[in-house]
Amino acid sequence: MSLIVYNASAGSGKTFTLAKKYISMAVQSGKPSGYSNILAVTFTNKATAEMKGRILSFLYSVSEKEFDTQFFKQLREDINKGLKLAGHAPISDETIAERAKSLLYAMMKDYDRFRVETIDSFFQSLLTNLAHELRLPRGFRVDLDDATTIAEAIDSLFANINESGNQPLLNRITSYIEHNIDDDQKWNIIKGLTQFAQSNLFSDGNANFEKWVESCIKSHNGEDWNKNMEAFYKEIGAYYKELREIKNGIEEKVLETVKELDELLILAQNTTLNGRKIGYVKTLSQNIKNSIFLTAAPSQAVMKIANDHEELFGKEKHQSEEAQQLARKISDIIHQLIYELSNEDKRYFTVSLILENLDDVCLLGAISHEVNRITHEKGTSLLSTTPKLFCDIVQKDDSSFVFERSGTTFHHVMIDEFQDTSRMQWNNFQKLLIETQAEGNESMLVGDVKQSIYGWRGGDWKILGKDIWAKKYHAQREPLSTNYRSLSNIVRFNNAFFVRAARLLDNEEVEDVTPFGTQEQDEMLKQLIKESSETENNLFANIYKDVVQTPNSDGKPENGYIRIQTFDKEEPDDTAIEALYEQIVALHDAPYKIPYDKMMILVRKKEECKKILDYFNLHHAGCDCMPTSDEALLYTSSSQTMTLVYALKCLNDSSDKISQCMLERYVNESCLSNEERVKVLADFRAIIENSETKQMWKQMPLYKLCRDLIELFRFEEIDAASDQKQSSYLFNFMDAVTQYLELNPSDLNAFIDFWDTSLINKSISAGLKGKPYITTIHKSKGLEGHTIFIPFAAFRLERDSSNSYMWCDIRNIETTDSAIANEVSKVPVVPIKTLASKKVEKSIFYDDYEENHLQQRIENVNALYVAFTRARCNLFIWAKSPTTKKNSSTFLSNSFHLIDSFVDGNGGEIRPTEKEWGEIVPYHDKVGSDEGKCQDEAVTQAMQNPFEERTYPSQAIQMKSGHLQTVSFRQSNKAQEFIDTSSDSLTETEKKKLEYLTRGLLYHKLFSYIQRREDVDAAIDRLINEDHVILPNRREELHDYVENHMKENKHTEEWFGGNYKIYNEYNILTEEEGKIVEYRPDRVMEYDDKVVVVDYKFGKENKKHKTQVTNYMNHLNSIFPSKRIEGYLWYVDNNKVEPVSMTLY
Repeated sequence: MSLIVYNASAGSGKTFTLAKKYISMAVQSGKPSGYSNILAVTFTNKATAEMKGRILSFLYSVSEKEFDTQFFKQLREDINKGLKLAGHAPISDETIAERAKSLLYAMMKDYDRFRVETIDSFFQSLLTNLAHELRLPRGFRVDLDDATTIAEAIDSLFANINESGNQPLLNRITSYIEHNIDDDQKWNIIKGLTQFAQSNLFSDGNANFEKWVESCIKSHNGEDWNKNMEAFYKEIGAYYKELREIKNGIEEKVLETVKELDELLILAQNTTLNGRKIGYVKTLSQNIKNSIFLTAAPSQAVMKIANDHEELFGKEKHQSEEAQQLARKISDIIHQLIYELSNEDKRYFTVSLILENLDDVCLLGAISHEVNRITHEKGTSLLSTTPKLFCDIVQKDDSSFVFERSGTTFHHVMIDEFQDTSRMQWNNFQKLLIETQAEGNESMLVGDVKQSIYGWRGGDWKILGKDIWAKKYHAQREPLSTNYRSLSNIVRFNNAFFVRAARLLDNEEVEDVTPFGTQEQDEMLKQLIKESSETENNLFANIYKDVVQTPNSDGKPENGYIRIQTFDKEEPDDTAIEALYEQIVALHDAPYKIPYDKMMILVRKKEECKKILDYFNLHHAGCDCMPTSDEALLYTSSSQTMTLVYALKCLNDSSDKISQCMLERYVNESCLSNEERVKVLADFRAIIENSETKQMWKQMPLYKLCRDLIELFRFEEIDAASDQKQSSYLFNFMDAVTQYLELNPSDLNAFIDFWDTSLINKSISAGLKGKPYITTIHKSKGLEGHTIFIPFAAFRLERDSSNSYMWCDIRNIETTDSAIANEVSKVPVVPIKTLASKKVEKSIFYDDYEENHLQQRIENVNALYVAFTRARCNLFIWAKSPTTKKNSSTFLSNSFHLIDSFVDGNGGEIRPTEKEWGEIVPYHDKVGSDEGKCQDEAVTQAMQNPFEERTYPSQAIQMKSGHLQTVSFRQSNKAQEFIDTSSDSLTETEKKKLEYLTRGLLYHKLFSYIQRREDVDAAIDRLINEDHVILPNRREELHDYVENHMKENKHTEEWFGGNYKIYNEYNILTEEEGKIVEYRPDRVMEYDDKVVVVDYKFGKENKKHKTQVTNYMNHLNSIFPSKRIEGYLWYVDNNKVEPVSMTLY
């Protein structure tokens, strides 16, 4: 079977198509468990949830025999087409409905095998099962915060640098500092090194560098990491010295020539040579001394002197013999200098660029080593390391074995947003795709090169644009060319705009494509872009060759509205923001009545989001249309959060006067009365000024400490009395504390460091309903809005940031520069800072730099496409002219030029313009309201469908302080709380009962962390250091208890021996009496042809226990119909294993 590639332009119903294909493949399998052999991969949690919801909703609709829907008609066609290709007879509508019902029921019984997940989640699940092979801690958790871990690793490296065995690293860092001092750089390298590592440690380029480092280390044939690194650092030190000698040699040679020139210029002062022209030569000399090679080309006057010494005579052509000889010498020296500059500049800049980051890149290995140590100690794995870890093991082992460790054999693979796949992710996936094809199964990819905007995090559009069409994949293109999202005018505007833009960017002649709005015009545009794409060098035409879409009129009138306003470069940004405000207000009022929350504002950068909010707060404070944004709702925006943070800082260090002043400021800004504010601050001072009291507060568990401070500062009262509620900030902050404690000990000082390095820059999700929503273009992918505003649509198409690097492989340098490449190729893969554009343009890395900037242009044009295609009904665009002129060499360096060219045709000076197409679509129109949504969103509208997404009215929430009055207990498979049994108010009987319950909860939690015997110590550490439910002095007691019970029983030795695939506290969902019921046995194990379920018991034997296990077995039998089901009760205290028989029902 072939690989189907769906080219899914914006709004073309890709989620609809994915859901249809998923259900089609599952139904064709003919088995209720057929869905478990399908892997569907997305890139975001939101997309995963949407696809799962859509599949379940459509399955329910089909199972209820809703045969008249558009979805079912297309599904039936796809199913019977697939069956025919496989040599099977078509099936009836009734059979499809029956199979859909069986699939839905099986999914609910075994939801964990419903494998629609993010690409990161999929690889993490595989790594979990490969933890032993990868030497990862069992039960490891995923850490999303790479930046904090890298910063922690670098701090640890420098803190322990004087320890025994760290001499090689100390020598390397000392050399780094010395190099910085030699180059007049700062001696403190930590900040720069941290930024470099955070940008590059997990990049594909560094992965290639690490491979080279590993090959170097292997050549030393040793197992001692420090000794190997010492040898490696010596090699790098020698390489650095070689490059520095090359650079210094070139500088010395040029400066020696300049010195000779200066000596001649001194002699020329007392001659009749032309003083003005001697001045030109002096300027050249000075420029070179100020910055070797980074000067502009010599002036024409100097070039004339180099070619003809008589140019120095000026009008006085009769010169003495001495003056003529001096003029000849000056001319010859200038000629020699120009030759040296032109002959050595490429070599000089190449060496300089490598030297700039050589010290940084050589320390990445040590940083990576320290990151691995820290994550292993914490029992975590960084999300960014997942693709590389998996790639390493796929290359070493049989890929079939690796993917089988997922617990499922995948017959079909579906990958969404394929244009954002990185090269390493693709390397991991392609073997699985090839294997499914070899077995005669169908797989599919869905993507759109035009929406590839994630190159900065590794996404490579060329995989979808070029690589996938190699013969070995047998790929078939299936274009989705109908737009179900936008109204016709907006679809046709984008058709015309991007056809013209592609031709402009390819330097093709362009025709005026406005006015637009007919099917005939669409056909003309299709032909135009087709002709352009047939020329291979027309890159943008090839990327945008499928840009022309057909509107899904479906009986709707031809409408939709677009307005573009361009401003002159002298206009302040406030002009566009005020126009935005006025437009929002006008559209909300009659006659349009567009709700604020149906409006979306898109910006290119977070800074623009802040600029808009600041303007609204300054000029329109308190207005109903105040926008909301995830980017704007930083924790630092909340006075209560900042009060809490500064209180923690004061507790941690009572001498921190800045934090004390900031704390007083925030408290005094609260709505408490003056007396109340004074009392709150006095109560807090009493805590930090008394050493015993302060120590008692500092030793509290971090979560409880924060809760007590919230109570002390009376946030509940402040929120109740204030118009601006801040409970959402506090809830999110407390969630962040909880997440922090999952991976870290409850240490106040460490948490403050975490705040200062990471949490301070985080924001909460925008929860304000009924407001216009601002977001970046990158975050808008997958979103849409009734009315879209783009206030800053003019942005640079190419831009290098201070932390932008490109990794260059010197081995791939073209032959014209091979001599220089061979000279510097001892380290074959190097990072080059793209911000140093003048240097890069004159180095052997110029071709890489050009390619890098071409990718920037593609991504930024794609960003414009993503922004313009979010609108359903109305699209408003504002663009300000950049400072560069239209006829300059940098024409088309800014998206403004594309917009202005479209508005202004082919001629005319840049000037303020305004142009509109169509009429504004009100919200109450059928096509402008939610009733007019596309097929992708309107197929299943029956309210009885339990899987349909529903919108519920929002309710305000408030953080309340207080204490639970009663606590009830029920024995569960995972304890959530542990009870203090030391209270004097309890009777002895009550104490014994609570001790029994607590002990059972404790051991259940402990066993839930253990998959194999070697996990015991790590599981106990987790109870002590992370859950904080036992004290360290109980470690030995717990260890002996678990070890003795595991090794004294043949069953438990087998269960914890490492041969089984383990599901601790396995979720089983089933329907009973019309309700979804969840079962959670303690341990489910799968091996060969059997599945074993075990329930732990820590008390007396009871007949009811067997009934419970029998129930588990019956449900597992429906999930694993082809396997033998075994059930056991393990009475742990007595170490007695009781087999349980299964009674089918």
